Amino acid sequence: SLTDKKIDDNLVKLKDNEAKIIGKISLKEREYKKLSEEKQKTNELLDKKQNEYINSKVTRSNLQNDILEINKKLIQTKNDIASLEFNLANDVKVPASVKSILNRKIEGIIDRIGNIYEVSDEYLTAIDIALGASSNFIITEDNEAAKKGIFYLKNANLGRATFFPLDVIKSRGIDPETKDILIDDKDFIDTASNLIKYDKRFKNIIENQLGNVLVVSNIDALNRLGKKINYRYRIVSLDGEILHSGGSITGGSNKSKELISFDKQKLSNLKITKVELEDNISAKELELDKLNNNINSLENEMADLNCKFVDKNNELDISKAHLDELYKEKDSLLSEKSGLTNLKNNSLEKEVLKLVDLCNELEISKNILTKDLDEAKDKRSLLNDDINKEELADKQSRSIINDKQKERYELDNECGKIEIKIENYLELLTENYNITFEKASAEYVLDIAPSTARKDVLKYKKQIYEFGEVNIGAVKEYDRLKARYDFLTNQRDDLQASCDSLLEMIKEMDEIMEKKFKESFELVNKEFAITFKTLFKGGKGYLKLTNPDDILNTGVDIIAEPPGKSLNSIALLSGGEKTLTAIALLFAILNVKTVPFCIFDEVEAALDERNVDTFGEYLRSKKEKSQFVLITHKKKTMEYADTLYGITMQESGVSKIVSVKLED
Repeated sequence: SLTDKKIDDNLVKLKDNEAKIIGKISLKEREYKKLSEEKQKTNELLDKKQNEYINSKVTRSNLQNDILEINKKLIQTKNDIASLEFNLANDVKVPASVKSILNRKIEGIIDRIGNIYEVSDEYLTAIDIALGASSNFIITEDNEAAKKGIFYLKNANLGRATFFPLDVIKSRGIDPETKDILIDDKDFIDTASNLIKYDKRFKNIIENQLGNVLVVSNIDALNRLGKKINYRYRIVSLDGEILHSGGSITGGSNKSKELISFDKQKLSNLKITKVELEDNISAKELELDKLNNNINSLENEMADLNCKFVDKNNELDISKAHLDELYKEKDSLLSEKSGLTNLKNNSLEKEVLKLVDLCNELEISKNILTKDLDEAKDKRSLLNDDINKEELADKQSRSIINDKQKERYELDNECGKIEIKIENYLELLTENYNITFEKASAEYVLDIAPSTARKDVLKYKKQIYEFGEVNIGAVKEYDRLKARYDFLTNQRDDLQASCDSLLEMIKEMDEIMEKKFKESFELVNKEFAITFKTLFKGGKGYLKLTNPDDILNTGVDIIAEPPGKSLNSIALLSGGEKTLTAIALLFAILNVKTVPFCIFDEVEAALDERNVDTFGEYLRSKKEKSQFVLITHKKKTMEYADTLYGITMQESGVSKIVSVKLED
């Protein structure tokens, strides 16, 4: 019938729709499974990142603690370096007498023995023990420098010191026989002088002190080898025990730490440690920076994964809702299919009623679900907004936490540094001043700025070190020196007064001399011009001061220009011209200051016959004012004399004077 045909068509159509829905359900179930797996993977990755984040934060905390501890060690090392440098700079462990000599910088004083060599840590104790007090012996260039040092110590009453002149001290060593005995022994190391580095200039000094000292590995070898060489030389072990020549042994607790060389070696090691600690801190801080970057990166990744997890969860919910709808649609189709089948089996009325009821229920459910869906969408939107706000707030909080952690780390560092400084100051207070902090706070109130107080303390400490050892007899010595000082001061004042008086007299004499010299120079200059013209029968001659502004130290130039010549220097004159110029100057002086008696010794020897006549005539014109005695070999000159005295030797070795008056 027609009705059955329609039912069959609807059944076919429903079966077709059922197949399509089953296909959709299969795809949706696959999609739902995939989303579930992705959500699980995201959750697992998030858990992994969270664990990595927690581990990184623990590692960062440990790393910060490590840096803090290393910083404490670095501060302590720097304090130790500063203390050692202060001690070495101020020669705290050097005897006052030696320190005063070295600071005085006396000519010829070189240095103390302890400063001229270098030694490795392995042999430091042995060398220090072997040298002992001689490390403070002072090296000098020669005996004279040593005498100057001793004289200075005596006068200043600064104590005693031992001097080693380079030109006096001789090398010492061990004999070949002893070398042969020791050379193959496993416990024998070497002679002490061969275990250190030094300038070859000081070879004699080093070998004098250490050239005959043997270094061995231990105290057993000390005794064994000493007996083997019949105790001929000193032997020292690496631990500092010493066997003296003759057999006596010195040993016990090691006091090499009190020696300056130990301080130098310790300072060198501390500086190496300081560099290592600084490098370690730099490496740790670099690692910390990388870790901070990694933590920040993990925080970002976790935030992204959280968002991804929420998105996947939402997608999964949506997929589940779609799947549920498909299940409902399938159930609806199956129900409709069952209804049609029943209808076909003559149960139409019952099925119609069921379908009507079902339609009504479905309509009601649809309205409710639509309303619930709208409310859920609104709620999801609000929740997404809240999630975004919370994620933003979480990022800001994490940023603030990181900043606070960095700030805390820096404050922890500062606290560590301050704690170490406080410990050092308390230890310094106890060791140097033997008082507690409470007692110091109660009894010693600081009324000046701490920085000023520190400078004053350093200044006073340096002065105390420079004072050296206390001299009990200083008061009596002061009284004696004070009396001597007062006496010498009075003597000095008397001498100063005498000097001032003499200087005043010298000043007056200088003024008189300048005045007289100027007057005499002007007169002689005028007369020289006249006598020069007279003797040369013309020409020009005058005198010139080389430094007119300094009369007492000036020189006098003679300017001579004979007739027909123009010369720049008297050196260009001939021998005769020079002689005649000199005679002219001599007569100019005699004209200014006439003398009763004058002796000439062959002054005209270089003159020719014509100039000898000129000289003789001028000399004769002056005989009324002065008496002249001439020593000469020139006959022409003799013609102008009033009386001749000749020396003859009639017998060998017997001289006789013969006189002739020419006017007779």
